[in-house]
Amino acid sequence: MLNEDYTLMPNGAKIFRGATVNLKPVATNTTAREIQREYKDTTIGENTVVYPGAVIYADVMIGRNCLICSNTVIREGCTIGNNCIIANGVTLNYDAWIGNNVKIMDNTHITGGMVIENNAFVSCLVATSNDNSMGRHNGTACDPPIICEKAVIGAGANILPGVVIGRNSIVAAGSVVTKDVKENALVLGVPARERIKFQKIAKGL
Repeated sequence: MLNEDYTLMPNGAKIFRGATVNLKPVATNTTAREIQREYKDTTIGENTVVYPGAVIYADVMIGRNCLICSNTVIREGCTIGNNCIIANGVTLNYDAWIGNNVKIMDNTHITGGMVIENNAFVSCLVATSNDNSMGRHNGTACDPPIICEKAVIGAGANILPGVVIGRNSIVAAGSVVTKDVKENALVLGVPARERIKFQKIAKGL
């Protein structure tokens, strides 16, 4: 069924005009990461909405009741759970894994291979990276961060390679996270450091 704005899929998903779905990647010799695999067709769950300008590559799995907003790019191999919001201008790089009930806000970059667990919140303009050599290597280096369940990342934070953001922790806006964050911790600053007071509040002490 086609109306003037979107294609209605049999499972109730809506793909708006101007969205690109199931795009097959093509490599050149300018990238360190080689693209040499067979790509499955992208699947989009029931009642999910994909807005105009979104670009979703092949071999992506998106769950039900998600919002994929305008100008978002979701690269090959990504998995997105149920009830997620991927807001305007977000980039999910290759093979990222997003759990259920996750919100990722405008103009945030989720690096290749990254994991974001259930019920996490990532605010706008957050940067993440998976390569400490900044491209100056002969092979492919990939050490993506992990954001654990119920963690909250404030606007403009920068999360460096290999960092684990613990369950139910908070990274304050503008922080640069260079090392792991404990469960129930609050970290802030450049570089981000823990504030003990929040731990006591989170544990009800």
